Amino acid sequence: MMMMKRMLQMILLLTESVTQSNSTVQCERPDKRKIVRVLAGESLHLPCPNTVCHNNTENTSYEWFKYHERAELVEQFGTEESERIHYHLSELYILWLSLNDTGRYITRWWYEEDNCDEYETDIVVYEEINTNLLYLPLDEEKASQIHCPVCKDIEYKLATFTWYKDFSLIPNQSAEYLRLRNSSKESEGIYTCVCTWEHNGIKHNSSRSRRLIIRDMSSSTPTFQLPINNSIVITDVGTELILQCSVFFGRTVCDECSVYWERNKTRINAVNGYKQETRKEDGIMESFLTITKVSELDLFSKYRCIAKYSNEYFHVSIILKHKDGKLYDAYVIYQRNLEEKTDKTVSDFVNGSLLTVLESYCGFKLFIHGRDDLPGEDSLNLTESKIQLSRRLIIILTPGTSTISSAAYDLELGLHQALVQGETGVILIQLEKMQDYTHLPLGLQHLLCKNSPLLWRDGETSPSSRFWKRVRYRMPAASSHRRSGSRNISLECQPLTV
Repeated sequence: MMMMKRMLQMILLLTESVTQSNSTVQCERPDKRKIVRVLAGESLHLPCPNTVCHNNTENTSYEWFKYHERAELVEQFGTEESERIHYHLSELYILWLSLNDTGRYITRWWYEEDNCDEYETDIVVYEEINTNLLYLPLDEEKASQIHCPVCKDIEYKLATFTWYKDFSLIPNQSAEYLRLRNSSKESEGIYTCVCTWEHNGIKHNSSRSRRLIIRDMSSSTPTFQLPINNSIVITDVGTELILQCSVFFGRTVCDECSVYWERNKTRINAVNGYKQETRKEDGIMESFLTITKVSELDLFSKYRCIAKYSNEYFHVSIILKHKDGKLYDAYVIYQRNLEEKTDKTVSDFVNGSLLTVLESYCGFKLFIHGRDDLPGEDSLNLTESKIQLSRRLIIILTPGTSTISSAAYDLELGLHQALVQGETGVILIQLEKMQDYTHLPLGLQHLLCKNSPLLWRDGETSPSSRFWKRVRYRMPAASSHRRSGSRNISLECQPLTV
């Protein structure tokens, strides 16, 4: 009984304010809470969010904590580099991020013996690439270069960089800056920088993506940068959710401009459990809507971001959806019953290299027709359910056919989920050279216009080859069934070196 009482006293002390064991000292919290959005499977190097706190490390001390809101507990981190989460002075390391790392992190800085400041950082971990992960957008009349916003500190002086446009590799680009020559409207897109850095002798990846928009800066028509209209935000009941809306109004002064959120066409004004914050800088106005605890009602509500310019109103909508537990990392779509030579090439790739590298070597879980379906099971229902339970679609492209007839239903459902619902990422793999893609369905041609396929050459069976590294970069982060069997996964697959 006495032990339980002491535990309760400790919990109360920590939840009121994360203070030193000397309870007479109350730390100040001078800065607003920062938000950091990251991708599962990567690693995060988080400096103290205040510049003075980060740089002035002499004759000072630090402590790092995570506040677990549901349990109302505070977890303190240590300095042992063997731990997945540890800190060194003003810098916290979270290696191989998982969804469970989402939460509020607190930096306590003792700059004098009896004086301390505390800084809060909300870290949100996403399982897949999401529009909320986009770094501050670039609006330029003419852009000459894009800077990689990660790997800035001294520890990263030996870091290497890889660049992607719209998630397709940009070859021969390995500098911290991506230079754009003669930028035009064709230069627009989402640019991703992957920084590979080393900590304690192990390589880690950190990435950031940002959208480049080339526009007439004198334009006064508001343009939504975030979110994308009718985009889907995956969340869970009971969790905190922050929605970001970013609108470009131009460089002209706009006294009557405003950005705010509505729920079911009703403006959210100081409603209990909801909070809005607005900021404006360089012609961009942003509104952040914090939902303290997502409810079932929220999942059935329609959220809109409204941009007001003079007497005109513009809006974009988003949809909240439950986190649906995915069973497969990828659903493989390929044509069967081709001419003998091509059929053998496809079969050898799917049942050979694809399974060997992604399943046996890297631990991904794939669904493949003929191997994973059960005799007598309804084919149409099976296809629909398995695609919905998959994080990615892997579509194998082959030449010389008028249609992908033997995989038509798989492809139709998969393209609908990817293009219309926006729920599933697509990886296009081309096995042989093609003169054109006119023999493919229009939806697939549309995808090919946006993203070039990955070309496989016979004999590329090594997981360390460039082709397989590019495939693995487009695969989702390690899911729970992979982590549970991580002892059998090659170190070359985790962490991924792009």
